[in-house]
Amino acid sequence: MNVAERVIALFRPDDAELIALGARALRYECLVYSSVGFVTMSNMFLQNTRKTIRASVLAASRQGFMLFLALHVGRKFFGLTGIISAQPAADALTFLLAVPFAWSGLREMR
Repeated sequence: MNVAERVIALFRPDDAELIALGARALRYECLVYSSVGFVTMSNMFLQNTRKTIRASVLAASRQGFMLFLALHVGRKFFGLTGIISAQPAADALTFLLAVPFAWSGLREMR
């Protein structure tokens, strides 16, 4: 059993299918989780510099707009794999949104 499977097995040690599925979801999330820090810092930067519209859109994106989009598109085209990868996809899409928001906020400070 690898590390991801052992982590999932802490919660349901008797369900091999769930352990395999959860380990796969955990691996997908680990691929993009480092981008969450940049999104959070960008959001705080925008809030503190009174860029309220961009900050609000960015705050609602990860667990709102982008996750909704990723869940529906992923389920329709990729089935269970699409649902499992919806949160990592939402994180990646939110990162792609945070980059221009933060960049424009930095340029406006000059």
